[in-house]
Amino acid sequence: MGVAYSPREMEVYERAKQLLEAGQLKSSFKLYSEFISHQKGSTDSSCLAELSDAYNSRGHIRYLWVEFDEAVEDYTEAISLDPKFAVAYYNRGQIHYRLGKIMQHNSYCTDEFTVKC
Repeated sequence: MGVAYSPREMEVYERAKQLLEAGQLKSSFKLYSEFISHQKGSTDSSCLAELSDAYNSRGHIRYLWVEFDEAVEDYTEAISLDPKFAVAYYNRGQIHYRLGKIMQHNSYCTDEFTVKC
């Protein structure tokens, strides 16, 4: 099991969120990347929510920069860390839709979601 976040790591994560909300994409991207690099390989389930969110947020920045392939990679990593993270599925789907790859997106989702009546 991994180690919980240090106060410094949480400070980096929280600051990245604040910068993203303020529209400071470059600075936010740098901090999200720093946070992710320190957490890669963590198996501590208490840490996975923040790590998944960091990947999703960094993916959003890449989406805004029209770096679609890299954004999809980040969204996919967010989903692998938290398979119930609906926002990451939506974000990844938006890119596939924009690129005309909706059938590829649908193949991701059919196995991951089932509707029960």
